Amino acid sequence: MKTVILSMCCAAGLASAAGAGTTTVLTSFGNTLFVTQGGSTTSFPISDDLTSMAVAPDGTIWATSQTDNDNDGFYEIYTITNPTTAPTLNPMGDFLLDNTPSLTFINGQMYGLQKVAGQDNDTRLITINPGAMTQATVGNTGIFNINANGLGYDAPNDTLYTMSKGPIGDTWTLDYTAVSPADPTNTLVGSLGERTNNHGAEFYDGVLYMAIQDIDELNPGMFKLRLGTVDAMTGDWTELEVLADNWDQANGLQVGVAVIPTPGALALASFAGIAGLRRKR
Repeated sequence: MKTVILSMCCAAGLASAAGAGTTTVLTSFGNTLFVTQGGSTTSFPISDDLTSMAVAPDGTIWATSQTDNDNDGFYEIYTITNPTTAPTLNPMGDFLLDNTPSLTFINGQMYGLQKVAGQDNDTRLITINPGAMTQATVGNTGIFNINANGLGYDAPNDTLYTMSKGPIGDTWTLDYTAVSPADPTNTLVGSLGERTNNHGAEFYDGVLYMAIQDIDELNPGMFKLRLGTVDAMTGDWTELEVLADNWDQANGLQVGVAVIPTPGALALASFAGIAGLRRKR
């Protein structure tokens, strides 16, 4: 376990994003989990190569595996407990049809992006039901031949963001309401202004976080992990901090991002849920 001191800019950005509380950003990079809180980042080894993470409305942290570990043709889904002290992956099912490089929750429903078999430049938007161990296709994101990766849902504005991979990536919005098998409609927000290989994203408290796996120019053949934010109006990405450098590909290169809500945010979510139930009676 190691701790990396962040810049004051990063610390201030993370603190302000959660209002009175301190934002805790989880970033997975292969078989390592980085926990960024306040002014420092701590890294922990984890028991599988994760490819995506998301936090449910009840605070449960979900994650998916990059690998079909038992070679049965399906991919694992986990919950993560004790993320800031001793992260543990708890198997919750083995049913995903392919690598699922991003997760998010929309109105309590889990959504994911999943590669389309045989189509390297395409991904599909899916819904996932961990309890029933099923997935369903909403539609294909490849109308504009983008390899979408990373999902972040802005609930107040009912907007789902995604990013494309490439020498210079872009920020897009997806229409998640499209009815299967219709294709979700993509709308270009703007250029990220950065090379985007594997990456992950999460929208929390008005901030669209995005972590990028990049080439480490100072260490040929190695990689680095960069955490930043995306301007939801222009699509432009701004770096907060380099979480890891001189990274060996053997440690895994897939990236996932999740934000742990502050206790106050969870309390508000619970209150809103109770209020909603009362209104229905």
